[in-house]
Amino acid sequence: MKALFRRAFGFSLVPIVGIGASFFLLPLLSKFGGPTGWVSIAVGQSFGAMAALIVTFGWTLVGPTRVAPLEVGPAKSMYVESVRERLLLGLAVVPIATLAAYLVAPADVRFESALMALAIAITGYSPAWYWVGRGTPRRLVAYEAVPKLAATLLAFPLLAATQAIIWYPALLLVGSLIGLWAFHRSEAVRTSTLIWFAPRTAWLGIGRNLTAAASVTVSGVYTSLNAGVVAATTNVAAAT
Repeated sequence: MKALFRRAFGFSLVPIVGIGASFFLLPLLSKFGGPTGWVSIAVGQSFGAMAALIVTFGWTLVGPTRVAPLEVGPAKSMYVESVRERLLLGLAVVPIATLAAYLVAPADVRFESALMALAIAITGYSPAWYWVGRGTPRRLVAYEAVPKLAATLLAFPLLAATQAIIWYPALLLVGSLIGLWAFHRSEAVRTSTLIWFAPRTAWLGIGRNLTAAASVTVSGVYTSLNAGVVAATTNVAAAT
């Protein structure tokens, strides 16, 4: 029972910490970015979240149950398989989401919006589902919560000193990439192993996840794209 409680607490800690840190950062983003800056961040988050949903391609739904009963070696192989599939999807989806955020955002903060979309889209490569399946909340905290929390906390003084909201998406992107790199290094997963593969094999894996991916994507469309759609069809004042 104690072990189960520790796992549940560990896995719930990550979203709580992330939401809390972002909540305290919101006033600074609003103060220094103004209405247009606020919209640029919201638009970037919107398109980025949609891209992340597509990139995960159902692994958050089916992945934990697939890796849970496996030994370490086969589980790691399945994780590598998932990364390859998601990299293939990301080549098409992430640039589109980034470009959409750039075009929809107010003209003077388009780059900030595109960078925010990229930072959020990258979360589609998160190994969180793998850690859930393996029952290792400490890794979720160490490689996902801590880097993102550090990025958010570092954004506070930089935002205050420069009044440039671009620091938030830039540091969030860096934090996510560092977390992924550190996890792969700890698991001895080489970058070459992830990027050199037969596309046909990855497409076959993508086909096996179509139902799960459709379920996750459809359920998340409304909450992900609302800000992007509003900004694309109205003015800044309405979007805020």
